[in-house]
Amino acid sequence: MNEAMSRPALIRQFFAGSAAFLALPVSAIITGPILARALGPEGRGIMAALLVPVSLANLMFTMGLPESINWHIARGRVSHVDAVRLALVGGIVSGLLGSAGLVLIGPWLLKGDARAYLFQYDLLAITLPVTLSIAALRGIVYGGQGFKFINTEQFVGVGLRLAVLIGLFVFGLLNPTLAVWTTVLSGILASASLIPALLRTTEQTATTVRVTEVLRYARSTALGTISCFLIMRIDQALMMPIAGAEQLGYYAVAVSLAELPTAAARAVAGLIFNSGRDASQFAPQACRLSLLGLLPVCGAAILLSPYVLPLVFGKDFTPAVPMAQILLIGTGANVVEYLLGTGLNSIGYPGRTSLLQVWGSIVSVLLIVGLVPRYGGLGAAWATTIAYFMQAIATIFIFSNVSGVKFLDCICSSRSEILMLCRSKAFDR
Repeated sequence: MNEAMSRPALIRQFFAGSAAFLALPVSAIITGPILARALGPEGRGIMAALLVPVSLANLMFTMGLPESINWHIARGRVSHVDAVRLALVGGIVSGLLGSAGLVLIGPWLLKGDARAYLFQYDLLAITLPVTLSIAALRGIVYGGQGFKFINTEQFVGVGLRLAVLIGLFVFGLLNPTLAVWTTVLSGILASASLIPALLRTTEQTATTVRVTEVLRYARSTALGTISCFLIMRIDQALMMPIAGAEQLGYYAVAVSLAELPTAAARAVAGLIFNSGRDASQFAPQACRLSLLGLLPVCGAAILLSPYVLPLVFGKDFTPAVPMAQILLIGTGANVVEYLLGTGLNSIGYPGRTSLLQVWGSIVSVLLIVGLVPRYGGLGAAWATTIAYFMQAIATIFIFSNVSGVKFLDCICSSRSEILMLCRSKAFDR
């Protein structure tokens, strides 16, 4: 079993991981305006219509396998060789299923001018066996605390995507098809950074469990994983057939802005799951401190977006401003649900996390279907934000119930914690 990280190592990894996961949204400050100005609202919408279903399938069809492999590797309960074999077989099988599903629903998702991109959409669907295998293998690296390899993968992928998109823009070649393929292939190529971690030999432990145990855990988390990412991406996936490419283009820009403050939460979630600490205490502490840093940033972004967004993305994207402001209101709730949900998984309650995610996804889909036809992107923004808040409240309640931490103590920092954060010793407990 992996040993708990030392305090200095935990702090260093927090900042290193946060920097790595911030790389993509920070790079979006450059690529977002480039894509917006080169493609326009409709072209940006077509790009989202191609990319979002494939991205959503990459998240849904993991079937909980990366999380399960991560959990068992981190606790020394499955051998490295078995985990690699399971990751490859599981990734290929689920990838083939996902590819078939995407191809079947493609004609319904791509409407109007986007129908001309159906062949490219089908080609993108074929990449699923590769990307899902990589996702499962990444679980091995996470479980082995190979965070530096994960961070390297993030930086390489972001750098490659940024360089190619800028090059295409400079030479006047940027279009929705090339933008989507650049995003997908840069991620695949960057995964080569994980190879050294996967080739490392590990000792067989006496507590090794059968592969069926890994699959059982994956099954218990799969529904929650699927529902979690339905909440995060189903809004964009449904907007093309319901509201059209232009509204989707505005909304995609709003989402890219609203997601900027949440990137560091992904690094924090990785630490909660793998640090070896008592997640029943560490998860709410990480949640409280994340909110301390996040909420002022969101508040500033809400106030500045009417001026910054049209300036950066162009006046054509002014309708995206209220969408971004609404989504930023729900950002804090999204982070609360994400971090405490990870805490529930870590302390052995993946089934309850799954139920919470199913609840949130049902609320989100119902609100999207009810609001988007009439209000377009604004309706999608309200639907997503309301779903975030409802799920966050339910998550806090369940986490408080199983961990013994008071409801408000999950989200409200004490004066001493604020002082510790100011002294850069927030996680030194």
